[in-house]
Formats: sequence, structure tokens, C-alpha cells
Amino acid sequence: MNNDAKDADAPLQVPPELASSAGVLPESAADNEALTEGSSVEAAPTEAAPETTAENPAVDAAGPSESTAIEDQPPPSVPQIQRSDVQKVVSAETEKLLSKMAELQAAFDSKLRYDEKKQAIIDRQAAELESFKKGLLEKSTLAFAQDLIAEVDSAEKLARYYEAAECTEDNFRKLKKALKDVSLSLCDILEKYGILSYRTEPGETFDPRRQRARLTTKTGDKALDKTVKALLGAGFEQERDDGASTKVLRPELVDVYVFDPSLVPAPETAPAPTEPAETETPKPESAPAQNADAGAPEPAAEAN
Repeated sequence: MNNDAKDADAPLQVPPELASSAGVLPESAADNEALTEGSSVEAAPTEAAPETTAENPAVDAAGPSESTAIEDQPPPSVPQIQRSDVQKVVSAETEKLLSKMAELQAAFDSKLRYDEKKQAIIDRQAAELESFKKGLLEKSTLAFAQDLIAEVDSAEKLARYYEAAECTEDNFRKLKKALKDVSLSLCDILEKYGILSYRTEPGETFDPRRQRARLTTKTGDKALDKTVKALLGAGFEQERDDGASTKVLRPELVDVYVFDPSLVPAPETAPAPTEPAETETPKPESAPAQNADAGAPEPAAEAN
């Protein structure tokens, strides 16, 4: 089996006759000479070297031509890049990228931890603020409720007293005064918590920002148009945090005059002058004549 492999690797010997007919060139110089002598194929013309003559001494002095000199020069050497060098460069760049990625990851993790910590602080403060607001609201609501409960007790006590009292003129006046006192007490409770009441006097100009027209009354007097006729309910406002302004919680309820041209009275016209009528003087009536016996009394009727 090894002999066969050696035979396969050995060069093939071609006879000159077959080589000339098949166009196969011999490998050795002897075969080349035999092929040249025995074959009828003409060799390709080769370029003749320049001859030195006496007529062209410049050629002999200059030596070989420029093209021959270029052909004789060896090809420029190309730097060979080894695979190991490429691997080193790639490995170095990869290490740089990995280092940068590690730095970015560390910065991202640090920022993430910082954001989580900051968010935890914000959530805790928000929870504390909400708890504080709830506690404050409960305290204020409890105090407000206690004040109202005390006022409810007073109103019920007043109602029980006048239910048992006699219906007299004096008790009626006392009841009206007691009801006004209840209203004032409730207004004091509201004022304690920053809610103020306000009232407008009749004749003032109607203000739609602070008043609500519950009723309207038509009038023919242009001067009374859009003025308050009567107060139907007090208004309530709340002080703002700055203390310089207020917010209307419930506008004042009023009765407002509205001008109606149809109610304007017609102008009075002066009566036309008339001539005095002639008056007749009454004539004195003559007294009736009296009989001679007029003064005598009539005889009384006789009784049966």
C-alpha cells in the first residue's frame, strides 16, 4: 500500500514522441533538448538581446535598459500579519469594552439604588403627611362636632321650656329672642373655625359674586333697578391662608328690584282752564198766608 502511494506521488515520465503530439512539456533539460531535436514544432521567437556595436556606443555605456532593471528588481515586501497579533488586538479591545460596560453597570446600579432610596424617603414622607392631615382633620372635626352638640342641647332645652309654657304675648316675644340667640350662637361657632357671615342692607347694589337673587320685584323706578329690596338669608365666607382674601361658601340670599318699563307711571297733564259758570242768586220764597184762626188749636177728637 505504501509503494502505491509513492508511485502516485512520483512524476509521470512522458516519452518525447507522445509529449510532442500531446503538447506536454518535459520536465528536464535533456527531455527539452530531445523534444526540440525530434519534433517538427518551431520554438517561439525569443527577444534578442541588444547587440553592442560601434555605431551606438551610448547603449554600451548605459548598460542594460530600464525595463530590464525593473524586471530584475525583487518585488516589494508586504508586511505579514500574524493571526496571533490579530487575536491580541481583538482581545485588548474586548477587554476595554468589557471594562466600560462594567463601569456603566456599576453607575446604573448606584443610580438605581439612589433612586430607590430617594423614592422610599418620598413615600415615607407622603405617608407621614397623610397621617398628619388625617389626625388634624379628626381633631378639628371632633372640636366642631362638640360645639354643635352643645348648641343642640341648648335648643332642645329651649324647645321643652316653651312647649310647657303658656301661649302669651310675653312668652312669644321671649321665644323670638331665644331663636335669634340660637342663630347668633351658631354664627359664633362658625366664626371660631374661620367661617364668617355677612349681611347686606336694603338699598345697596346687587353683587352677583357675593349674592344670589332668590326673589325679584318689578319696579317702575329706574333708580331702584338692581338694588337689594330685602335680605332673605345671610352669606358665609371663609378666610384664605394668606389672611388677605376670602372665599364665598354660600352667597347671600336677597330680594332684588328689577326695572320694568311698563310700570313707569304716565306723566300727569295739567287740566285745561275753563270759564266760570254763571250762578243764579236764589230768590227769597214768600211766607205762606196764615188764616185768622191758624193759631187756634184744633178741637180734639171725641172719644167714643
